[in-house]
Amino acid sequence: MRSSAAPPIGPGTRRAPATLIWGSASVSAWTDSQHESFLYNRLMTLRVVVRATSRRASRRSRPMSIKVQCPQCQAVAAAPEGHAGRHVRCKRCNTKFPLPRGVPTLPVGAGVAGRSPVLAESPVIIDRYEVRELLGSGSFGSVYRAFDPRLGREVALKVLRTEMTSSPQAVERFLREAKAAAKLDHPHIVAVFDAGRAGDVYFIASAFIKGGTLASAIPETGMEPRRAAELAAQLASALGYAHRNGVVHRDVKPANILLDEQGSLRLMDFGLAGWTQEECTRLTKAGAIMGTPAYMAPEQASGNTAQIGPASDLYSAGVVLYELLTGSRPFAEGHPAALMYLIVHKEAAPPSERRPGLDARLEAICLKAMAKKPEDRFDSGEAMAAALRAWAPTAVRMAEPLATKAPAGPPASVFEWDKETADYRSGRPDKKPPATLPIGGNAGGLSTVMASRFGPNWMLWACSSLVILLAVVSAGTVVCLYPPRTGADRAVKTIKSQGGTLPGEREEPEQETEELRNEIVNSIGMRLNLVKPGAFLMGSPTEEAGRPDDEQPQHSVEITRPFYLGVYPVTQAEYVQVTGQNPSWFSKEGGGKNRVEGLDTSRFPVEQVSWNEAVAFCEALNRLDAKKPTGWKYALPTEAQWEYACRAGVTTPYFFGDADDLGKYAWYGVNAEGRTHKVGTRTPNPWGLFDMNGNVWQWCADWHSKDYYARSPQKDPQNSENGRLARVSRGGSWSGGAEWCRAAARSAQAPGTRLNWVGLRVCFRQD
Repeated sequence: MRSSAAPPIGPGTRRAPATLIWGSASVSAWTDSQHESFLYNRLMTLRVVVRATSRRASRRSRPMSIKVQCPQCQAVAAAPEGHAGRHVRCKRCNTKFPLPRGVPTLPVGAGVAGRSPVLAESPVIIDRYEVRELLGSGSFGSVYRAFDPRLGREVALKVLRTEMTSSPQAVERFLREAKAAAKLDHPHIVAVFDAGRAGDVYFIASAFIKGGTLASAIPETGMEPRRAAELAAQLASALGYAHRNGVVHRDVKPANILLDEQGSLRLMDFGLAGWTQEECTRLTKAGAIMGTPAYMAPEQASGNTAQIGPASDLYSAGVVLYELLTGSRPFAEGHPAALMYLIVHKEAAPPSERRPGLDARLEAICLKAMAKKPEDRFDSGEAMAAALRAWAPTAVRMAEPLATKAPAGPPASVFEWDKETADYRSGRPDKKPPATLPIGGNAGGLSTVMASRFGPNWMLWACSSLVILLAVVSAGTVVCLYPPRTGADRAVKTIKSQGGTLPGEREEPEQETEELRNEIVNSIGMRLNLVKPGAFLMGSPTEEAGRPDDEQPQHSVEITRPFYLGVYPVTQAEYVQVTGQNPSWFSKEGGGKNRVEGLDTSRFPVEQVSWNEAVAFCEALNRLDAKKPTGWKYALPTEAQWEYACRAGVTTPYFFGDADDLGKYAWYGVNAEGRTHKVGTRTPNPWGLFDMNGNVWQWCADWHSKDYYARSPQKDPQNSENGRLARVSRGGSWSGGAEWCRAAARSAQAPGTRLNWVGLRVCFRQD
């Protein structure tokens, strides 16, 4: 039987390269005899293999440094490798913290790509992974670049600090990170491949991302706002996906975010992630605070664990956005207790105070994410991402599955409708248009065409229209022309006109008439529907989800005069017909032509039109349409006219109910596939107006003011105040979330701004 003593090594004895098990002790400074004794005593019981360093390699090695990261401010610095286990002080924030020990002290910064000759000849093996370089260290463990020979790829290997392996809670948290991340498959989340235990060592193997952390990429003065919004949108999308899968990160910060070689963001380090409050309580000491103070939500900083959830991550994402925009965090560095007090009790300074000139809408997104109360933040990560993309739509869209798949194209009946409308209009004589349109004549033809628009359920529309007709016939008006008039339905046969006509053959009026037609078609074929006077509640109630400050207070508004509103947003074909130009991004010659390749975009909404250009379009249309009635003009609708027409008599956030059905009525961030779509391919509102929600935002005549609702007149309000910087747009768009498609939602841009999510809808009204 062999003795337990290590075999002697005499002078001149050459020790062959030996394999030994690496456990909890640091092996880098052992003597040869210690190496041999450790090998003899531990070889049969431990599993992690390390090749002993030869004398020749030791002689040619030189002093190395290790990368360390401050747990408070995430600053990365170098420390002598011999200082492992000692306490050091961060030069940036003056925080004192221990360097990790009990893990391989791997040199960095030497040799090719930071790899020393020693490591090249004597790799450290953990399980099957060959450790090649220390990437960074923290209070919980260290991360190494390693190679997986089984699959032939590099991985990032995270190793738990040895002194923590004796704590079941620490081990469970460590393995919990792997379980949390492994269930997530998302392009902006670092993938986890493997996790386990090798001897005394716990490890997690994940995708190796070439690049650095977001913390090291933030300039002192902040990033370019569009780039910041793009990265924040990617982060919010990743968080939204994690939340949908039951995972809350709890430690979102730039140091836990990687940037790959393409500049795309990858969220990592789910070490504090959890699924239920009971589990979190079990894994955390009473009164313990989980997370990094500077990025904590108020409910985290106050220790209110019952409120910690997805909204807490969104707050942290807001802090990250704040730092991206300004180069600094909302609250000054200091003692963690003082920092957490500020987070809980003080409002952060607006980013524009630190970065003058920052766009107000982007600032509003940032501050909404950082609201003190969880219920005042975004409803989801997707909602925050949609808001950011609505502000910066040219940002790279994340490649994630859509909740609903958009149809390959509009139904064939839409094309037939356009064709039949053109055929119908071609019969109009050049002389003065007729004063009346007999319903018993061509109205039935229009009715049949409209039925093709509504598809197999057109009879439901016909019946509902008939109910409206019967309800108002005693007042001498006809509301709807949709149902074909046959048999007894011909009892009401004509409508009166006092200023222009629907196209058709001239006939004399037969019976009672109405003062204004319900629909007109102008000289370029643009269809406009009549909107009658009425009153409504403008703005949103305090309890409405996704409601920003500029929608308050909700107030009563009266529209005193009728007007016509375009059935659709202005199309690219209509804009070209009037101006001779097509500025649209999503067109055959536009910057987004790859998104619409092979598609006919003539009936897509025009976009990248500034407010000034939208007004110029209306003025050109006034000159072009010489047959319009005297005293009427084309213009942008006022904000009040637009919201009144959008609501169509309802007080809910959407005219159809709640956001669950939005995909039936609107092209927006979830179903639009990153582009605009042909107008009229979603269901219209009860007043026959298409695309009032989604597709493109639509310019309004008003200047934007956050507090205008508190002092606007009740009748026909329009904000014409001088000195304002932005004009209002309404309706939401292809790039935005559901909350932006609400009837009360407001957006604002400078009058000269061109955006590929903003277009226009024409109003025809009395001057």
